[in-house]
Parts: sequence; structure tokens; C-alpha cells
Amino acid sequence: MRETNIRKSSPAVKSRTGKAQPKPAPEPVKPALRPRAPVALAPSPAKPVPAAPKQRAAARPVAPPPARAAQAKSAPPAFDPTAFGSHDEAARAALQKTRAAWICDADAERSRARYFDVVRRLRRPSLLVSASLVTLLREKLRLSALGLPVLLLQPSEGRLPRGDVEALLGPGPLLVLVSSEALFHDEVLSALERASLATVAVDGAELASERGHEHRPSFARLPELLQRFGKASLFALARPVPSAVRREAQQRLGLADACVVEAPLVEPHVLLDARAVRGERRNTTLLEVLAELPRPGVILCATPHEVDAVYAVIGSERGVVCRVHAGMPVAERAHMLARFNAESAPALLVTTSALGPDAGLPGLGEGATSEARTGFGLGGVRSDLAFVLHHHAPASLEQYARELGGLGAGGAEAIALLFYDSSHRSMNQAILEQQRLPAAKVEPFARALEAALGLGKPLKLEALALQTGLSRRTCERLIALFVDAGLVRRSAAGLSLLKAGDALQSASAGLATALEALTRADSSRLGAVERYAEANECKRRILAQRFGTTLEAACGRCVSCRARGTAQRQAVVR
Repeated sequence: MRETNIRKSSPAVKSRTGKAQPKPAPEPVKPALRPRAPVALAPSPAKPVPAAPKQRAAARPVAPPPARAAQAKSAPPAFDPTAFGSHDEAARAALQKTRAAWICDADAERSRARYFDVVRRLRRPSLLVSASLVTLLREKLRLSALGLPVLLLQPSEGRLPRGDVEALLGPGPLLVLVSSEALFHDEVLSALERASLATVAVDGAELASERGHEHRPSFARLPELLQRFGKASLFALARPVPSAVRREAQQRLGLADACVVEAPLVEPHVLLDARAVRGERRNTTLLEVLAELPRPGVILCATPHEVDAVYAVIGSERGVVCRVHAGMPVAERAHMLARFNAESAPALLVTTSALGPDAGLPGLGEGATSEARTGFGLGGVRSDLAFVLHHHAPASLEQYARELGGLGAGGAEAIALLFYDSSHRSMNQAILEQQRLPAAKVEPFARALEAALGLGKPLKLEALALQTGLSRRTCERLIALFVDAGLVRRSAAGLSLLKAGDALQSASAGLATALEALTRADSSRLGAVERYAEANECKRRILAQRFGTTLEAACGRCVSCRARGTAQRQAVVR
């Protein structure tokens, strides 16, 4: 269970989602069924908002004059995150007491759970926008299991189901989930405008920047829509990124003046260790280390093949050992993960990372029937981990920080151990080159797509792939990129161009430039991992420098600091 516990909603709230209204509860429990008044996130009307939809719409507060609204937006926030004892307290207070906040936490699941726990007490709907439809599907299942009123807005065959619109416009609290692609659908946008949203949260807000290791063009287009939601408070649920990336994303989302609440990159009681281990020596060192490490723990590998190899090396004589990777049947993966989470005996999980090297466009082209990415970093793993061991180095420190996001969350001592080999850099580079979309093909693909759609005939991907020299899969991903950038519309009737001629070529040239920048920066990110692993200076200080923060003194909780302390003590003895 995560640190944020979400209580079940009342039967009266459940009725928003279309279920039958239960009989009234006995008199003694009536007070518990009434939602507790939240801390106001926006100016409240003079009178309480009635429960009936029509009355509620009539009682909406009048928007302030443009001059007052602009003045209020430009005013510096009066919220001080340093006045709170922990990041969780500061983040919850920011969600309750501010109109705009940038909340940074490496643990994405914990960040979303905190948002849901706060806004579920509001009397109006609250919205979460995410790049990944698969993530939203998981959150819907989790929230529904907790008994909370939740609605996933996803057009079916180009139309939004009527029942979803009715649920959205009904009275009472509601948690609304929508993907960044679906948000630009006309019916979805119209329904959200009529819903009088209380809050809007952008999950993965750092994706609005083109300078990071991941990017989504649709996130840069969000401000034009967010302005249409009136007085809704705006929150960014972000992951750790370098300061230049954060500033650009904040500027694009209109959050340059928002208060910033940041969790520690790594919990202070987590010991950071990195070891240069080469060739076959890795498996020998692994067995030696596992003999000393506490349980439970996770071992992260680069590929499914490496997972199977490490699983075989460890064997079953070291307690309960589970493995999970994409090459396993779905049922077997679920069984192994459930066993690891429920096992009271010392347990190990050998798996891949779901945050590893990819196209850098998370969630792009996902559908409701997409195969979810498998691996560590998606949540669903026990929170009492005693260690996370990287058997293979990550492709960036951004990835590394996210993979350590939940480690030590319970306050207990934990260990983050990285095995590093110089060959890891070249292997990660090869994976990235294979996964990245070809920037040089974007503009020719735009011309071929315009010509194909201009004929007025059904689009055949095979013919498009033959004409451009790309695989069918790459063509599908490029079409998804064009949809995300607002160049192409996908509907029940098929694809249609939203831009053509010079406008299309100019926009496609911009996409190609962004993809080139993403690929060009890969070498720098791989070099940052290499420096972290090989340097003898404080590991936390290296991480702080990467993400634009300062660490005045050495942490004393990493292998470099401890080695330096031991050397100093030995020198004193001599």
C-alpha cells in the first residue's frame, strides 16, 4: 500500500457513475455520507452550491474582470513549501491552498494518489490529464476498486458515450481521467467546459519541454485548452528533470509563477552505491552482494534475456525469487508479481525497467487495447523494498531517479546499488538508436501523407510504407506523432489533415528538429550516467548538479563519502 491512502466514497457519491441509487442509510450514519467541506481552491459564491444540476449551474460565480484576472495571475504566490515538515505535507497543502503549483516527485504513482486523495473531497469534478492511456486505465481500475467515483473519457468510434457526458455533468464529486490526445476531441472538450471543473492536473508536466529526455507535442498545446476551463486550479505533477527543462515546461504551461514543491531526488536514508563490475565477474559479485543485502529487493536488468540469465544464476536456494518480463505470458507475470508482493518470507524480484530507453515519446499511439509496458516503475510493487540493484546501467540519470523514487518511502534504511560496465553505454546507445523515430524521415513522410490523403481514398499503410521506405510500425508511430502535434485528426471516418501545404511542411520541420535534439542529447545523458558511476565524489552531489540543485555539504550516505571517511580515519590512526 502506498503512503497515500484513499478512503472509500459513500454510496451517494457512487451514484454519479450510473449505478443504481441505494436506499437511504440509517440516521446515525448520515453525517458520514455528507462530504467534508474542502479548503477553497477558488473564490466561493456567496451562497452554498445546491446539489441539483440546474441550480448548481445557475449559482456559478461570476468571472472577474480581465484586468483583475490578469493581476491575480501575475501576483507571486504566498505559499511557502519550506514551512512544512515533509514533502508530502507541503504537496498536500499546495493542492489545497493554491491555485497553481508545480509538484515534483520521482514516484509517479504516489504523486497521482496524493492528488486524488485531496481533490476527491471537492464538490465539483477534478480532471487528470496524462500522456498514457494505459496508465489511466490502471488508475481507473484502482480507484474503482476503492469505491471512488471515477470516469475515463475516451471517445469510441469518434463519439463520446452519452452516459459519460451525463455522469460528468451530474452533481457531486467526480475524478475525471483523460489522455492528452482525447482532450483535443471536440466532444470531450465541450463536455469538460460545461462541467465547471474545480481542478486540473497535468501528469508528467515536464513533457511540455522539448529539451528533456522525453517529450509530447500535445503537452505544449495544452495552454490553449486550459484557458477554457475558467477558474479551475492548475497543478503540474512532474518528475525530476534538469532545471532548464523544468523552466521551459513551466513557461509553456503558464506556470512560470506557480509555487514549486519538490521531493528529495533520493530519500536521505537511502545509501547510494556504484561498482565497476565487468564481464562474467558481474554474476559472481551479484551472488556475493545478495548474501549481504536485506530483503525484499528488486534487481533491474536491461533485457528479458538478461532477466532469465540472472534468475537462473540466483536460483531458488536464496529464498523466494520471482521474475517478470514482457516475454512471459500475462497470467504468469501477474502470478509472479502477486507472489512477490504477498510473500512474507525474504523475496527477490528480477525484472526489466518500464522506464528504460525508448522513442522518448511516452504513451504515443497507445489505445485501450494496447499491450501495457511491463516492468519496474509502473507501480504495483510493494513499498517496503530494502534495495534496488541495477544489474545494467540506466540510459539517463532522469531514468535512474525515477527508478529510485519509491525506495525508502517508508522511512526505513534502503540501498541503491548500481553495477556499471563501460559496455553498458554502447548497448544503451544502440537501443536508443533503434527506438528513436527517424528525424530525417519526418518531412518526406508529411509530403507522402498529404498526397495519400489528398486522393480521397482510404489510407493504405502498406503503400505509404513502400513509398517512404519505412516499416509499417514506423508509419503508424509517425501518424500518431502527427495526431499528437495537431497536424492530423483521427476519427471514425479515418484520418484527415488539419494543416496542409506550407503550414504542414513548416510544422513537420519543427517536429523533425525536436526529434533531432532528443537524439543529439542522448550522448550527454549517457555520459552523465558514466560520470556518476565512476566518479569518487559524493553521489548525491552529482545528482543534485544534474538536476540544477545545490548540495552544500557531502551527504555522508553514499559509497564515495563513506570511503573518504574511512580513508580519513585511517590517516589519523597512522
